[in-house]
Amino acid sequence: MNYGTKEVAATEVDLNDENLANVIGQSNYNTLKDDVELLDGASEEFDSELVGAVVNLAKCRGLTVCVKGVEDKEQLNAAQQYAIDRMQGYYCSRPLSEEEARAAFAERISVNNNRL
Repeated sequence: MNYGTKEVAATEVDLNDENLANVIGQSNYNTLKDDVELLDGASEEFDSELVGAVVNLAKCRGLTVCVKGVEDKEQLNAAQQYAIDRMQGYYCSRPLSEEEARAAFAERISVNNNRL
């Protein structure tokens, strides 16, 4: 995907994958986007620290960090624990048409009675 002059890095990040280093290290990306499973697998202390380090490294490089597939409160809480910049998934909203999205953002979206 291309937004303006920079590309969104939509990748399946594996913490053992050299692709992660390539995405974070390249200046033509402005967003690191991955499935929420990255957070789900961070239950052990080492994995949790590694996920936190990846998020911090991406942010230090000026990347926005986004997780997709957030479907429940537990996943939302995990994303918030790591200070993820953006989230998407059915917990936040079902897929919207352009017209529906414009109307929703104009009204300020709320999730389960919490304003975003």
